[in-house]
Amino acid sequence: MSIGNNRIYLDDVDLLELAEELGTPLYVFSESRLREVTNNLMELSRRYLPNSRIYYALKANSNLSILNILRSMGVGAEVVSCGELYKALLAGYGPEDIIFNGPGKGVEAIEFAIKTGINCINIDSEYEYDLIEKLAISYGLKPRVALRIVPEVEAQVIKTGLSWTKFGLEIDRAIELGKKALSSPFIDLVGIHSHLGSQITDLYTWVEAMKKIFGLLNELNSLGISIEHINLGGGLPIDYTLSPIELDIDVPDRFKPVFNEELFFKTLGNMVKEYGLEKMSIFFEFGRRIIADSGILLTRVINIKKRVDGEKWIILDAGFNLLLSSVLYKWYYPLINITKISEPHNHPFRVGGPLCDTDDAFHDIPGEEDNSPQLPKYRPLPKDTGVGDKMMFMHVGAYSFEESSTYNSFPRPPIVLISVDGDIKVIRRGETLFDLVSKEVL
Repeated sequence: MSIGNNRIYLDDVDLLELAEELGTPLYVFSESRLREVTNNLMELSRRYLPNSRIYYALKANSNLSILNILRSMGVGAEVVSCGELYKALLAGYGPEDIIFNGPGKGVEAIEFAIKTGINCINIDSEYEYDLIEKLAISYGLKPRVALRIVPEVEAQVIKTGLSWTKFGLEIDRAIELGKKALSSPFIDLVGIHSHLGSQITDLYTWVEAMKKIFGLLNELNSLGISIEHINLGGGLPIDYTLSPIELDIDVPDRFKPVFNEELFFKTLGNMVKEYGLEKMSIFFEFGRRIIADSGILLTRVINIKKRVDGEKWIILDAGFNLLLSSVLYKWYYPLINITKISEPHNHPFRVGGPLCDTDDAFHDIPGEEDNSPQLPKYRPLPKDTGVGDKMMFMHVGAYSFEESSTYNSFPRPPIVLISVDGDIKVIRRGETLFDLVSKEVL
């Protein structure tokens, strides 16, 4: 991003002009930023882990144009549903480049994965193992599978590597399934999978998980089971506070993490060498880290009010129907007035969306009532911010459109991509009022 002549630009595209031309709300993605982030991750992983490969977690953003870009760069696809598997194939991914993860795949999805012959299905339970084996027998096929374990390692923010969550297998149960796979002509056990959570800033978390995985590897090797790959999932953090202008606002550390990515890959590379596993393939499933700060959401002020105590509210045309994580996880996204980009953002505003719902606000109302808010109570904006002003939420590329809804019968907006050559491409058309009712029966 750059600022000049009282305008703000993304990849040399005037964002205020874009908002005025295409309307708001509007999701905007930068292909150059997407490629930059992905290339940096791929370079680091290959430098310290030559046998590593990055898979992209479609749950973060499964837009076909985004998938096509990542596929062209050599990034694999990690899917968690039949729909995501279908979209990955539609985007040109070969079955050998796809991994299937998730705690609730279902019969139809597993059948699809087995018949398609994808790279690996990450088994999430004993029941799922039995189901995969049963379906494999019926088709006379031998699917490649990995065992998803919960290594009982605590993550800092979003936690998925503990047995009190709904994910994965305890290590003892994984060993028992390894024994079953050894004697099964219809199961090809090739990997161990673990996903610890998201926004993980403590390197110790991954180190402890790797130790648990190495212990499981030794157990499986003692049974005569040879494992091809270790899949460490994702969880690398991004800084949600980065902004092209100064924003004086206090947010929790989970949104402004301190993390050294090169040290992360170097440490894991050293551990792999220490355990003599240089030939082992190491997989990563990055979603948020790849796509989050490639996307912004343009919105505008549609209402404003002043309370008797002097508190000012602005209402935007985008709420948690487009940024569900703002209420679901109390997630912070920087908000900037692009109409008045050159004016100081130093006046406190309460900010809400258009929905007829108390929780549709970009601060933590329940937390404020309990005196333990997880988000700032006010957003700093220009003092004369008013109706019609165009605004920008930053770092919305992950889990925004994927979680969006038509709540209150607001149609979903379009998504545009600024290509590396500067073209503005509509990569998802906006919905119309007709789209809202086209599948309903009167």
